[in-house]
Amino acid sequence: MTKKAKNKILKKAKTKDFNNEFLSIGIQSYKMNKRWEDCINSILSPFNLNHNQFYTLYYTNELFKMFSYPTQSMIGKEIGLEKMMISKIIVQLENLKMIEKRKHPTDTRANSINLTKKGFDVLQKTTKLNIEFEKEFFSNVTNLKKFIKNLNNLVND
Repeated sequence: MTKKAKNKILKKAKTKDFNNEFLSIGIQSYKMNKRWEDCINSILSPFNLNHNQFYTLYYTNELFKMFSYPTQSMIGKEIGLEKMMISKIIVQLENLKMIEKRKHPTDTRANSINLTKKGFDVLQKTTKLNIEFEKEFFSNVTNLKKFIKNLNNLVND
């Protein structure tokens, strides 16, 4: 979204004719995300994980398949987390013995992030649970493919 478009939205939001329908979309999106986050975290808690840690494991594995030596920066960008947050999550997962850092073979400034056997095993179990949960959570969405396409359009704007 351009700066001009954002300013136009902000200006309209300050006027009386701002349509509350759009505010409702934001509130409902927030509530849905919060409910989803609470549910997925309760499913992941027996594995000592939260959703951010799960997705860090997931993308570490996926990026490993593509690049062999995924870095902290690559993982953070893929998930959409800031440097400080992904750094904190990496330390937490290291302490849980689910990932390990290794010197990157070609970039002396970076570390390669790899799943440990424990991390891979936990990822396998939690991925199955995550898929089952999401099927149930989004079961009321009438056109799931269109819904996912619309979410991707919003996220990748």
